[in-house]
Amino acid sequence: MKKELYNMNDNTLFPHDVSDDFNSELHLKDILSQLNGYLLEDLPGPKYFKEAIHNWRKFFFLGMGSIHSNEFPPLTQCWNELEKRFGDSFSDEVFMASCILADFQFGKENLSFADRLISSEPEELQDFAAQIARSRLGVYQIVAIKNDFVTLKEFFTDKVISVFHMLEEPEKGQICLARILTAGNHKFFFGETHCWPSENTSQIFNMVVDKMTLYGLDAPKSGSESRLSAQYEKFMKISGPYWMSIVGETDFFADVIMPDFYDDINNA
Repeated sequence: MKKELYNMNDNTLFPHDVSDDFNSELHLKDILSQLNGYLLEDLPGPKYFKEAIHNWRKFFFLGMGSIHSNEFPPLTQCWNELEKRFGDSFSDEVFMASCILADFQFGKENLSFADRLISSEPEELQDFAAQIARSRLGVYQIVAIKNDFVTLKEFFTDKVISVFHMLEEPEKGQICLARILTAGNHKFFFGETHCWPSENTSQIFNMVVDKMTLYGLDAPKSGSESRLSAQYEKFMKISGPYWMSIVGETDFFADVIMPDFYDDINNA
């Protein structure tokens, strides 16, 4: 596997900025027709890698079509508010788009956009929609580095996984905020990965516990590790906007978005 070719960062997921090409007056079918070449662009790498990239692009464009046509008003409102604040904060739109399209659950059904695609799209996209619907952000610590792979141990769950990475200078002990997807037999950092030095381990750990408590996900007492793990996983699924304001905010004095942002959108 050649590191410079097989990665799921902005160079393959978004080789150029296409989000501004959308026009709410265009029918979704017309949009996808115009972008057919982009969606089917030939990519280097094995079949499973190409399929994952193409499926993300299809998923993203379907999501943007839904947002710009106001198919689901809460989804459109969520995108507009976060894009207004963070649209220029990230090197690509994968971090923000994946949080909104895969994590934000809305409507009476309490389903995300990804959830709604699982049973309504062609089979090849259903599998990708199901995987990204199950995904979430996670806080990991690098415990080993070997060639182009890093071994990570996740905070609270203690899950250990090996991930193909594009980090410039990974260091043992480094803390990573990332979404991870599987393609073929490998796991990949999906989109931007944000890192802190090992000296910040306690600070990041305590920050997560504090925000879990604020959201009402009280950190349980000693001996309840499985409940703590479940609370953490729930928190990481709904706290994308909070993390955006931590890692993507350009204004130091801006207010941090609380983890109940999605709830506020749903209740508006």
